[in-house]
Amino acid sequence: MEELKAEPGIQKIVFAARARQAGKKPKDLTEMDREAYGEAAGVAILAIHGGDTAKRLWDAYRGFTAAEATYAKYYLGLRLHAATAKLEMMPERLETRPDDKPDLRTEEERSRDAANAWMRWQGFIMHLPCYQQAAIYDVSYGRVEPMSEGRITDHGRRFVWAMERFADVVDRAIGTR
Repeated sequence: MEELKAEPGIQKIVFAARARQAGKKPKDLTEMDREAYGEAAGVAILAIHGGDTAKRLWDAYRGFTAAEATYAKYYLGLRLHAATAKLEMMPERLETRPDDKPDLRTEEERSRDAANAWMRWQGFIMHLPCYQQAAIYDVSYGRVEPMSEGRITDHGRRFVWAMERFADVVDRAIGTR
């Protein structure tokens, strides 16, 4: 997103594409700046819900998928998404800002923390029946499309419905509900 903010022309193109994918024709494209519009799952959530409900569902989804990705990276040594081409560049001068918070944990500590967080989120999702778990996993792993031609699909509806139940479980577990 930082790269998009640096070039307003590109930002407008990206936001227009997001609006098309979401089936929206907003007058002001700044609405498309929301993180959830950058992923099909978020677009499906926003197609059905808005406001605090959409934020709650997106936060639960983002927490779950972040734990999965971190676990895969630090514990399994895998990446959930394909790697892109890497351009070799000359090293630049490295500077830090006063508000930077480097991760000073050892590899073992990162691995342990990733496994603990993943197990916590697995415990949350295990409260759901298997068909609701499958709806969430299918969308998060890209096995189904929750949106097609700007409209929510049946898979997308099942996903959002499962996310409503999942967010309820998460809220009860962390004490926000």
